[in-house]
Amino acid sequence: MSSSSKSKKYITNYKIDNENPEHVTFEISNLNLALVNAYRRVFLAEIPIITIDKDTITYQKNSTMFDNDFIANRLKLLVFDQKMINEALETTTDKKLNKISLSLDAHNTNEDIMSVYASDIVCKTSPTDTVNLFSDELKKTIVTKLKPGETLQLTAKLLRSTQKKNGSQHSAVCWSAHGFKQDKKVIDQKMNEENINTEDAKRKFMIEEADKYYLKDINGYPETCIFNLESNGHYPPINVIKIGITQLINKLKIVKDLIQNADKYDENSNTLFGGEYIEINNIEGGGFEYTFFNEDDTLGNLLQSYLNDKKEVIMAGYNIIHPLKKELLIRLVTNSQKSNKKYSKNILIETLIELIDLNENVLKEF
Repeated sequence: MSSSSKSKKYITNYKIDNENPEHVTFEISNLNLALVNAYRRVFLAEIPIITIDKDTITYQKNSTMFDNDFIANRLKLLVFDQKMINEALETTTDKKLNKISLSLDAHNTNEDIMSVYASDIVCKTSPTDTVNLFSDELKKTIVTKLKPGETLQLTAKLLRSTQKKNGSQHSAVCWSAHGFKQDKKVIDQKMNEENINTEDAKRKFMIEEADKYYLKDINGYPETCIFNLESNGHYPPINVIKIGITQLINKLKIVKDLIQNADKYDENSNTLFGGEYIEINNIEGGGFEYTFFNEDDTLGNLLQSYLNDKKEVIMAGYNIIHPLKKELLIRLVTNSQKSNKKYSKNILIETLIELIDLNENVLKEF
């Protein structure tokens, strides 16, 4: 990466919402839109979260009006303080995760309806050692309500996973989105041209039309993106961002290593690791297809965009082979004079290294 690119500022105006500290906004400049969108997708779906594993819930007794599946769906969406869990385990890995057990023993002996809260769940790291895994605010989360005489007794374990693998209970954010920074000069000019003078007319224009007029760079692309992110409480927003960018960096490193190691495997089969992660095949007429398993649009759109910026590349595109299959196909056609497997792989590896370096520099700004 050149010294000029290293000196670029990518993140500015990081702000925490005074009324909702889980909601932050910041501006992103000097980055390809494909990378900004990759951040959005990773924040939504690829940050590991520890929460209750629905499949491990065992009911000793449930005499409430709600069936077991309803209770399970409530439990799996409980928000745990991830830092507290890792401190209880004394590690961020999953080796000791199974040692944490959860139990709930609630019985309403009163004549009024009784609320069962997250704080009523007992968390233990051993038969005698109890730990707290909920922040003071999250302890107030209602699990269910019990009528007089009703009982709910159960046990459960925890699971670390992502929204991408196991659904919304493992999501780190309520929402994550970005838009383009408006060009106030152009907006004022348009208002003057259309004789928009009243407050009502201005308000209507800002709601319906203003987003069309945004700041552009010399190539006509959006110059600055305004990013919004709201954590759901598992992590503070800044941690969501740091972990998310780190996850993307690790993903890019894995893909780079797979491609670099291609020559260590059987060239006749054109597969790596038995085809579990990647396949490389010739395209009729020139070029190569790279099929990545367990990947999706996040990687596909990112690589396609940055590959097409290279002068050595004639065409780069991607396709999701089937919506129910986790297979990403990337097609890469390079200069005809040098269109061979080694040359194609080197361009991909070079692009991945540039993306890794770029993301590491963005991460430093947080």
